[in-house]
Amino acid sequence: MDNKYTPIIKFKQTRYGSNHWFGFSPKLQRDVNLYSNLEYANWVYVETNPQIKTFCEQPAEMHSIVDGKLKTSIIDMWIQRIDGTEAFIEVKYESDIDPNNPKNDKTLKQILCQKQWCAENGFEHIVQTEKFLYESPYFIENMKIILTNVRDSPFPDELKLKRLLNVLGHRKTSIRNIKNEIDNQPWVAVAIYHLIFAGLWRAELKSAPLTDLTEVESNEQKEN
Repeated sequence: MDNKYTPIIKFKQTRYGSNHWFGFSPKLQRDVNLYSNLEYANWVYVETNPQIKTFCEQPAEMHSIVDGKLKTSIIDMWIQRIDGTEAFIEVKYESDIDPNNPKNDKTLKQILCQKQWCAENGFEHIVQTEKFLYESPYFIENMKIILTNVRDSPFPDELKLKRLLNVLGHRKTSIRNIKNEIDNQPWVAVAIYHLIFAGLWRAELKSAPLTDLTEVESNEQKEN
């Protein structure tokens, strides 16, 4: 997929340890580099969000005047949504952006630099924290399951897709029921994960772990 940004790869050492993650992105068809556990969680959210068309990690070095001095900051991620809108995302722990903690002065100036640069260049700026990413204790882990299966298998072919659509119809039903109606063939669950990843089917993935009891339905049906 064409992308207007190229990652600025810098191996960062943080107080959270050497949490340098590599992951393969089905959206980008390349490996991505993440530099903390929280950045990894944000990537999983972005990668599995069908409303986000493309993205780039560590996409740009931003410059702005903060407290009379030139400040430079490499932001964590750029995204482009399917409606064409763009945003830059900085990923931070809530404790690191508490303005009442004087130890956060450097981080807060970094974020101010980014916000000013984005405002000057007409971009949305988002600070993503664990409060949002882990609002549900299940969501990110469920998305990891879907991402792993999608990454390691092809999208269902036309015949399999037709069988799934015929079985689901205009109802909401569990993955287990669909499996049973297609003779428990091993490809069924993975094909369903592909449909969820693509935004064609939906499932409630915030309130419980992803299992065969998870119910799915067509997004097309939901919109009608």
